[in-house]
Amino acid sequence: MARRGLFCRFCRSCRICRLLVGIAALAAITAPTSAQESRTLTLEQAIDLARRHNPAYQRALAQADATGADVRAGIGGFLPSVSADLRFGGGTQTVFTGTDDFGQPIERDDPLTSDNSSSTQSVNASLTLFDGFRNVNALRAANAGSDAMARQLEAEGMTLDRDVKQTFYAALQAQQLLGIEDRLLAARRQELDATERLFRVAGQTQVDVLGAQIELARQEQALETARGDARKRALELAETLGLEGQADLSVAGGFPEPFDPVNLDAEGLVARAASQHPRIAQASAAAAQARFQATAAHGARWPTLTASTGFTRQVRTQDFNSLFELDPPDRAFSFSLGVEIPIFSRFQTSQAITQASTQRVLAEENLRQERLAVEREVRSALIDLQNAYRNLQLAERSAELGRLRVQMAREQFQTGTIGFTNFQQIANSSANEERQELVARRNWANALATVEALVGRDVTP
Repeated sequence: MARRGLFCRFCRSCRICRLLVGIAALAAITAPTSAQESRTLTLEQAIDLARRHNPAYQRALAQADATGADVRAGIGGFLPSVSADLRFGGGTQTVFTGTDDFGQPIERDDPLTSDNSSSTQSVNASLTLFDGFRNVNALRAANAGSDAMARQLEAEGMTLDRDVKQTFYAALQAQQLLGIEDRLLAARRQELDATERLFRVAGQTQVDVLGAQIELARQEQALETARGDARKRALELAETLGLEGQADLSVAGGFPEPFDPVNLDAEGLVARAASQHPRIAQASAAAAQARFQATAAHGARWPTLTASTGFTRQVRTQDFNSLFELDPPDRAFSFSLGVEIPIFSRFQTSQAITQASTQRVLAEENLRQERLAVEREVRSALIDLQNAYRNLQLAERSAELGRLRVQMAREQFQTGTIGFTNFQQIANSSANEERQELVARRNWANALATVEALVGRDVTP
């Protein structure tokens, strides 16, 4: 019988072989591959992913959510505190001494043993009626602290958007640079072919051919370098977005369209940032919180008026029958009003007031510093935007002239008017101009992202 398969030497029927092959094929299909699927993101998708996955922003979000507990605690200062108590007790007592008819202690001939038990259930409530407005100011401070944390979260979000944009533009620049290097590689190959053709007709020398081969090798190296840089920029973008296992990211879209910043209302943008920037709003809320805390600290010098009430059920017996009694028959109700007047607290109240007043001054000065810093940052960012626009214009002009120049030089080289060395110098200069144009576009996009993050809105006219 002819052998029908590799495994037929070891089994009686090739059905088993087909079954093994089928299982192996299914495992190969379902097994995870080491290569990751490429994922392409737009700028809007990248910002949305960062808002959901960036670790720093998630930490700020968790801190903002935690401030709700402080506000609830402030509200609780106006509510009574209520407690319930359930107790069962018992014991045995043996007495070896007693008293005679005249009240003198004597030793008993027969020890007296007695048992006892008790069951007590009570509910107590207390309410602070007046504490020098400390509760009021504590609640105000808690609300101000919650607002400060919300503003901090907003500031974190604006900073995150700026970072995502700049990292996205870095990845976009790397991708577009990769395209430029690939196109330049094709041009170097064409130049090598043209040099070899001219060499065959004695239009160029062997030195020129070797020079063309060297330039081709250099461009291949430049392409590999650009490819590695693109992968690193993708890793940086994945880190900024908070994505794990996304090393093969790519971006889609382009740089924002440039415009002349001279038409922007600089004073209006500075005024908007001064009134709406989250950092200033956060510092303002923190200053308000410090003021309320300082006022609350002064309230410790005032008397404290409290009211309390309680209801108790209990029973006591000379045996163990009261243990675990859930319905004691005896009832008691009580209430009280109390006034506590602080006379001397070993200077602790003065220390608390001094510390709270110092924190208030620090918070107010921090607010003033933030206002100065935001104004300086907005004006500096506008200057950077204007410089980036002028540099971009010059880079675009230089790149366009370089492309025109290399086109003319290529025609002269192909006709043998200029040598390969002169042509290659012109080609390399033009390639550098194209790279610088791409860098200028990214710098313009980064400067625009910084301005928009500071003023909190799109400034494109």
